[in-house]
Amino acid sequence: MQSAELQGILPGKLIHMLNLMRFNFNVRFISVLSLVN
Repeated sequence: MQSAELQGILPGKLIHMLNLMRFNFNVRFISVLSLVN
């Protein structure tokens, strides 16, 4: 049971972290573009 729960939780956390990283990158990229313009 525990291993099954971990297998369900870990991918979700990884995807969540990847989404946060992508979001932070997009915000940084947009702010840099607005500074350049």
